[in-house]
Amino acid sequence: MSTEAASDFPSRAAFLAVARRELEAFYGLASGRDAMLMDNLVMARVALLLALNLRRDGLPPEIRARIERMTDATELLYTRLREAVRASASFQALPGRDQVAVRLGVFTVWSPVAP
Repeated sequence: MSTEAASDFPSRAAFLAVARRELEAFYGLASGRDAMLMDNLVMARVALLLALNLRRDGLPPEIRARIERMTDATELLYTRLREAVRASASFQALPGRDQVAVRLGVFTVWSPVAP
């Protein structure tokens, strides 16, 4: 990614503003701890999607190996945060339709890039 392209990348605040708008029901009843968990989950999901979609072709094997280790660590962090949010009192208190919105919005990871 060029420096110019990186400057066009949305900020943490921008990602969280979207999450707070789209998951208003969760954030509206979340404790401070649960809101922080969700913020971290949102950002871990962003990092995981970036890692999964990073082009690896043409990279030296040692760099590809580092990227794979970083991707694995990011996936582990994402999974732990997802399970913490899923177990939180705030998530459990959400009505079913709002739980579905969280599941579709941040509990699911899919990649629009074909392998």
